[in-house]
Amino acid sequence: MKTSTKQAFDATRLRPSDLASKPADYVALDIIKNGLRETRLELAQRPDSKVDWLYRLCFDTAPEVRLAVSRHNNTSLDSLIVLGRDQEAKIRAAIALPLIKGLAADFLANTGKNDLLRLKALEILAEDELAVVRRAVTEAMVQTDRWPAELVHILAQDLDRSVAEQIIISAPIIPDQVLQKIIESYPPGWVLKAIAQRRTVGSMLCSGIVRKKDHNAIEALLDNKGAKITDAVFEEIVEEARDDETLQAPLARRTDLPRDSALKLAFFAGERVLALLEEVQRIDPKSAEAIAKTVAERLRQTNQSGRYDRPIADAMALQRDGMNDDKFQDLVGQDKEVAKALLALRARVHPLLVDRIMTSESPRAMCALVWRAEFSMRSAMVVQRTLGQTDPKKLINARDGIYYPLTPDQMKWHLGFFGIDD
Repeated sequence: MKTSTKQAFDATRLRPSDLASKPADYVALDIIKNGLRETRLELAQRPDSKVDWLYRLCFDTAPEVRLAVSRHNNTSLDSLIVLGRDQEAKIRAAIALPLIKGLAADFLANTGKNDLLRLKALEILAEDELAVVRRAVTEAMVQTDRWPAELVHILAQDLDRSVAEQIIISAPIIPDQVLQKIIESYPPGWVLKAIAQRRTVGSMLCSGIVRKKDHNAIEALLDNKGAKITDAVFEEIVEEARDDETLQAPLARRTDLPRDSALKLAFFAGERVLALLEEVQRIDPKSAEAIAKTVAERLRQTNQSGRYDRPIADAMALQRDGMNDDKFQDLVGQDKEVAKALLALRARVHPLLVDRIMTSESPRAMCALVWRAEFSMRSAMVVQRTLGQTDPKKLINARDGIYYPLTPDQMKWHLGFFGIDD
């Protein structure tokens, strides 16, 4: 009894000898039409499967068969376009990479008919309702370093971070007006940070990012050597850095930081930032003196002076009665305001500057102030801990248990940043 064609192929499960036989196309077509799912999948995965077989398998009822077609090296553009409308998101996502890879090397300058078809299919994927498909287009562009302009414009404005972030960071050409439009639309912080991380960021974009006052984005901008930050924008960032110390070190590392901005930063920055400024900006006390004195004078002209009247009066009385290190150290633990007033009195500085030094997170500046007030290094350690609330790990310890570890010139250097001269 003769066995039917369907039975024969189901039983043999696509033996190589069947396809190698003379009527290979007939065998393949029968498998596509009548074969078991496993047999059709094996055909879709065979490296020698023909283009027309794969095209027919694009319409297979089994998703895994269609997925195998989407990943096959012999799959034609026509097949990819069909699969671009597949109901399975995984299959639609899988064709993004072969579509991108199939673009001609010079597709941007000389776009042929097939390139246009590929780009149209990719645009449809870039506007897919599911992020997993849109994300696949992004990943394909990043992997191949090919950046069709229309896809870039669409995906750079996507609301899904996994889709847009790498496009914004990596795409070599995104018109500034597109990025400016994104900035002005009050985007989430990750968008601003991504723009700040681009290889080059123009001055207008820098200004737009800073005015959004997103400190993570500003920090990324400062870390980006390709960011063209103007002097005026640096001034704005310095003002932001008064309240956010995370911006201070990145500012200090900028070799293009204007001198006036660097001096203003030095006035309120902590010890680590001062060291960076000294290294990068080569600021010395003489350069710092003018700006520091200006800021100090503004402080003196505020209406805060009255609140120091009582502490200053008490400090003057204590000073008349005689003051030594032991008494001063006891005073620090008993009345912080009077202790600070006494430092101001003995160091011949305004109380506001004492406050500024104690909140500067600069233990060296604190030591220098105590030294200027003619107290010992032991007193300086008490001041660091109690008045300055210094982190124990950052305390400046006495040399040999009793001596100041800084030279007089070094201490004068630190005081210079606060407008305190000889």
